[in-house]
Amino acid sequence: MAKPIKILDNSNQIISLLSEIGTASYSLIASEINTPRSSVYRLVDGLEAVGLVRIDRESGLVRLAERWLHLADATTNSFPEWQHLIDRLPRIVERTGYTTFLSIPTDTGGACIAWVPAPNLVVLALRPGRHFAFNIGAAGRLLFALSPKGTLEERLEHCEFETPTDQTIASAKELLADAKVTINRGWVFSDQDVNRGISAVGVAATSSTGSIGCLSLAGLSQDVNPQAEILAKILMNEASSSLKTPRL
Repeated sequence: MAKPIKILDNSNQIISLLSEIGTASYSLIASEINTPRSSVYRLVDGLEAVGLVRIDRESGLVRLAERWLHLADATTNSFPEWQHLIDRLPRIVERTGYTTFLSIPTDTGGACIAWVPAPNLVVLALRPGRHFAFNIGAAGRLLFALSPKGTLEERLEHCEFETPTDQTIASAKELLADAKVTINRGWVFSDQDVNRGISAVGVAATSSTGSIGCLSLAGLSQDVNPQAEILAKILMNEASSSLKTPRL
């Protein structure tokens, strides 16, 4: 694969950084993307000129521009095969009270393509455009367990086994064992393996073209954990009500 042009690569790094942390100073951006501050000023000015970032002149902080909200809607609309489930996300939030997500597999994990935040939204790591490795979170772990035959070894090679908490799966052996548990149980339980104090439940979902995804919800561990199985059944019901889902 051809290497990206340096200016595009640096711009992409800035956008990715802002999507992760919200706002950043020029000095922080320069440090994080290992680029001179003078170059960062030019890059940020260029991104502002095309409406991709916004600069607070008083604080000097850079953040993503409102244009990304429109782009996010456009991205969601580019997955018509998943629209039947995207349309059900508000209903799931209404039934459960938890923020709900729809994620699809990539070569290295699970990527969120749609979400509906709960009214009492807590800070969650997953949202549209975010990606979790196969060893992290409900989406990543469920989609690993549902890997097509012959792809497990390749997916393990792509997994760097970063561990954001001490609950995160840290080895290939653990991930394979977790996949077996998920298959036998029929759903995945993510207990504080992404953020401390946050748990999630995920189930298999099917697109109109037959591809596999993950329907999940997340909230405070003290609320989610005692009713994890009940929440999983609700998700399964919603997924099967829209289209037949794969059996784990």
